[in-house]
Amino acid sequence: MYKGIGSSVFCLLLCSCIRPEAPNAEADIIACTLQSEYIKNDPLITNNKVTFMALSRIDRTRLAPQFEISPGATIDPPGGTVRDFSRPQTYRVRSEDGKWEKTYTLTVDTSDLSVRYHFEQYETIDQKYHAFYELIPVPGGASARQDVWASANPGFTLTGMGSTPEQFPTVSIPDGQSGRGVLLQTRSTGIFGSLLAKPIAAGNFFIGSFDASKVMSNHLEATRFGLPFGKKPLAIRGFYTYKAGPVFTNSRSEEIPGRKDEGLIYAVFYETDETVNYLNGTNIGVKPGNIQHPNILGRAELAPFEETEEWRYFEIPFVYDRAVDPEKLKAYKYNFTIVCSSGKWGDLFEGAAGSRLCIDEVEVVCE
Repeated sequence: MYKGIGSSVFCLLLCSCIRPEAPNAEADIIACTLQSEYIKNDPLITNNKVTFMALSRIDRTRLAPQFEISPGATIDPPGGTVRDFSRPQTYRVRSEDGKWEKTYTLTVDTSDLSVRYHFEQYETIDQKYHAFYELIPVPGGASARQDVWASANPGFTLTGMGSTPEQFPTVSIPDGQSGRGVLLQTRSTGIFGSLLAKPIAAGNFFIGSFDASKVMSNHLEATRFGLPFGKKPLAIRGFYTYKAGPVFTNSRSEEIPGRKDEGLIYAVFYETDETVNYLNGTNIGVKPGNIQHPNILGRAELAPFEETEEWRYFEIPFVYDRAVDPEKLKAYKYNFTIVCSSGKWGDLFEGAAGSRLCIDEVEVVCE
């Protein structure tokens, strides 16, 4: 009898080993490259967009991007196809199992990063959360879309706690200081978050990109702060309101009596090189005692951070540790970011659910 059982188990194991895996159902662009000396940075890849920022002297009419896509998937047109990117081009990725297809828009953006942000433009992704963008003037009196703002909203979808934009940590609001504004609110992550010792999600908003694929493995690496900037920032200014939530808790959902939540508004100017394309939550070092990354030249932070129910004007000067190289500035070898959060300790999953930071009419003062 035991021999019979052993033979059956062996057969089952053998069958499981030789049975082919089910075809992949994913249809994503994982990475993209453009061979040009005029590309400023690694591409920004989101749910359905790929954006390269490039110097204005690039010839956009004959570019041939290469792609890394989901295993087994196909892309149309294929990587290496020469196309005219003086206007955005679309690519269709079809999954290995043939059941799923996703359309991406690839843009080569030669405009400079804006220095004034009014937060009037946004779209709703997958009918769930808001994503913000800017409209940049282009020759001929028209305007072009520029995706410079990111948030952790894509990561919050994993919690199952948000079904409408108003339930997500970062959302557009109609009553900004002038026109629309942005609300960042610390939200509960429910049972899913509590089991992972991540019971809250602070609302955040920053210049850069968010890699949702890293949320589970290393959430600090999911935030990619900064985009190429060809000016030396001297200060950032704008308007904010802030109200701390009622109960401060740690990552184990334990109440910390006497401790109060605090918001965060800061900016960083740093150099890029062969090893540093961007900074993330592991190395941007904004808390007291953190070691500052050697590539950072200047920083501006609103401190002390005070509560206010009325819109309050702020202006924060940059403090520089070393000089800016004019040649590197001209070549866009520096990145710039503005970061806002409803919870200063949100990266540790400590804070108060219900903390609310609103921001609007932000401007970068440059030399």
